[in-house]
Amino acid sequence: MKLKHLFLPLLFIMALSCDKNDDADYEFVQVATPQLMSKTAFRSAVKVTVPEPIKEAGKIYAYKDYIFIGDLDGVHVIDNSNPASPRAIKFIEIPINEDISVKDNFLYADSGTDLVVFDISNINTVSLVERLKDVFNVYNYNIPVEADVDPS
Repeated sequence: MKLKHLFLPLLFIMALSCDKNDDADYEFVQVATPQLMSKTAFRSAVKVTVPEPIKEAGKIYAYKDYIFIGDLDGVHVIDNSNPASPRAIKFIEIPINEDISVKDNFLYADSGTDLVVFDISNINTVSLVERLKDVFNVYNYNIPVEADVDPS
């Protein structure tokens, strides 16, 4: 008789403790997916194009009447001869660019493990002067913070 009184509350407690949310056992994870490109295609992807909107501004250089703004995959060239009305004039596409520097009419930029040098003496004809291959032997890839990285 006492066992029957114990069984009923135990059954009631078990019914209330059941989790009805099946999704609680799963976790959504963002995984870093590699973007593959041959080295030849990567190295030939550097080009000077028309202005583009700034996605994520990086380092900013003011040189003569121009402003150079580093971005995710290149450098924006802004004509600042009239500071009241700066005007975007070019975008230099540089894959995997993180840092820029300007000195003596040359723009220096990293492109992955390479260093690319542009002649900016005539801003209307910006041209690639040299690509020094594999200058940077260690490269810190931008893996999203939320992504799981395989430690092996």
